Amino acid sequence: MENLPKVGRAILQSLLKILYFVFVWPFTVWLKAVGNVADCSDNKSLELSKIHSRYPLLTFFKRFFMEFLFDAVVVLIYPIGVIVAFYLFFITVGDSFEYAVKEWFVALVSTYYFAVYVAIFRDLVQLIIVLPLVKFLSWLNRPAQYLELDNKVIKKED
Repeated sequence: MENLPKVGRAILQSLLKILYFVFVWPFTVWLKAVGNVADCSDNKSLELSKIHSRYPLLTFFKRFFMEFLFDAVVVLIYPIGVIVAFYLFFITVGDSFEYAVKEWFVALVSTYYFAVYVAIFRDLVQLIIVLPLVKFLSWLNRPAQYLELDNKVIKKED
């Protein structure tokens, strides 16, 4: 019975975390994308002269697609989504006001959560394409004496 006050506090914290995840997290993802795009132009990380790796073209493509392009799409999706939502509202308001309001609301909600969808897609692309390629390139960079090869010859006795 001494844990009874902790149960109420745990339920409250759980509800607050769920509400944060549902309502605040997409906007936080969007704000982070805005910061990443601004930092990319400030740091000039897409200039080839700033890339000092063994594979500069692959590094440029990774930075462009994985860091800049996905974040730029996330940054632009909120203004474009609001414009599209109002466009859909004005197109359908002549048919039915109730249907127009529902369509406008669905368009705004889907635009709000689109930042999360793009972030998930970016992470999946990184897991499926980029990380295996990086692992393969790191495997190519190792000298042969550090590879774990098992070249033991075992003589069979007749």
